[in-house]
Amino acid sequence: PLQRMLQERNLPVVLVDSYTNSDIYDAVVSDNFGGAYQAVNYLVMRGHRHIGIVGSGPNAYPSIRERREGYLKALSDSGIATTYCADCVSANDEPVGASRALLLQHPEVTALFTASDSVAIAVMRAAQSMGRRLPADLSIVSFDDIDTAQYLTPALTTMRVDKVGMGRMAVQLLINRL
Repeated sequence: PLQRMLQERNLPVVLVDSYTNSDIYDAVVSDNFGGAYQAVNYLVMRGHRHIGIVGSGPNAYPSIRERREGYLKALSDSGIATTYCADCVSANDEPVGASRALLLQHPEVTALFTASDSVAIAVMRAAQSMGRRLPADLSIVSFDDIDTAQYLTPALTTMRVDKVGMGRMAVQLLINRL
């Protein structure tokens, strides 16, 4: 209904960190695939070979799905065939249970890439409750760089999303449309 109303009124629209099935709107999104690729490659360069992902799924929201694809591609390009996927949504305590199950089933996992910082916070809590020392026993790299991340102990390594820059770009696109 919203899309129909916007089309009827011919209002310019710019989506920020959002997606639609049609190409009628401009959209400003982060490089989810590239950022995830870099994050996982960072772990590989530090010697990790058993790297899992938490907080994604093959049918997840497009940005989360792109992060999963970046994870898979980074491992593949590094010659790492084994993947460890704890599929879950970032809501509630699902990441806690999913990460606990992954770490119990695969104790060889030494690093995790999480699809978002909120998932990383839950994973950190779960890992510590299992006696895993961060980052000595388990390294975690995340995505988003939310404000809360700066207050975590130990510090969270996270891919920064330039939200202010995305907003500026969106406003410029909107002005161009007007």
